[in-house]
Amino acid sequence: MKKLIAVFMALVLVGGKAFAGPEIIVKQRAKDLRDRLNAQQAAEAGQPAPAAPAKPAAPAAPAAPPPSAPAAPLPPLSLTHLVSDLAALKSKADITPESKLRLVKDFNAAAKGPKPAAAISDKLADDLAQAVAGKEMSAAQRSRLCWDLHAVLNSADTAQADVDNTISSVQAVLQMCGVARAETLAVANDLKTVAAELKQKPTK
Repeated sequence: MKKLIAVFMALVLVGGKAFAGPEIIVKQRAKDLRDRLNAQQAAEAGQPAPAAPAKPAAPAAPAAPPPSAPAAPLPPLSLTHLVSDLAALKSKADITPESKLRLVKDFNAAAKGPKPAAAISDKLADDLAQAVAGKEMSAAQRSRLCWDLHAVLNSADTAQADVDNTISSVQAVLQMCGVARAETLAVANDLKTVAAELKQKPTK
């Protein structure tokens, strides 16, 4: 009986080893893999960590609005009067000695340096009144015309080429408003006479 028990125990031990074999092999392989991973990590410990993926660029800030253009300078009072006196000439019937005298006063007030002779100013006032009376002229066109007249009336020290360009601008404005060519040329010739006389007068 004892011999049978001993034989049975021996078989159990042998069978246990046979069934435990694969498990031991798996554990050993896992241990070997762990050791290799540890060794690889130790070898790479001195190397810099891989760079983190680049972050997407932040959206660009909206562009700042361009600086607003400086406000146009206010016209001098003399120019404001000239604009209103020209606008009052609704028809040829509005051309009177009084309306022409107001234009002459406007010319003299606009000229900050030497002033044109009275006869020249009178002729310019008459020709200009005949040209613009009753014509459809926008506020922008009338303002442009008056600024050009102002420039010629202060052209004593202005280069002749600039004076010529200003007078050409006056002609262009008058033609756009439907002024007859003869009337346009009359005003242009008056302005040339004004500019030539101013250049002969001493400036203060």
